[in-house]
Amino acid sequence: MRKVLQLFILSFVAMFGVLYLIGGEVGSSLLSGLIFALLLALMLGGLNQLSGGHDTVQEELLDLPLSFEEAFEQCREAGLQLKKAEIKEERKRDGIIIIHTGASWKSWGDEILFQIQDTDASTTRVAVTSRPKVKMTMMDYGKNHENVSAIRKHLQQAG
Repeated sequence: MRKVLQLFILSFVAMFGVLYLIGGEVGSSLLSGLIFALLLALMLGGLNQLSGGHDTVQEELLDLPLSFEEAFEQCREAGLQLKKAEIKEERKRDGIIIIHTGASWKSWGDEILFQIQDTDASTTRVAVTSRPKVKMTMMDYGKNHENVSAIRKHLQQAG
């Protein structure tokens, strides 16, 4: 609900400002800005709620019955199976993989961070974080939730 309110306020201020600067009267600019913001917030907020209403940043912690080497390779594969994915950074020594995905109708692309850590000889802990590349993204219509779910499924099948 907070995101819908933020979207409403931001779009109201933007539309009112543009209409007023174009030369409109204060009253008509306020009314037009209010109607525009209300429609936009209802449509986009409703669409986001229909897709689950998830936060834009999704995190998952998994313990895998794999060695560090195997878990690292499975994380690479899990990230690269996402649509339009490419590795941006890989530091095996630190257990870090960063993957970027391409734009879709739901987002301008996402950044997936894998943090892989040995817990013992046969178990590896993996922290997965998926977030929009554009930091000011208010709604992603469940895209990062989909990313984490697909990665979880792939890693659980591998383990």
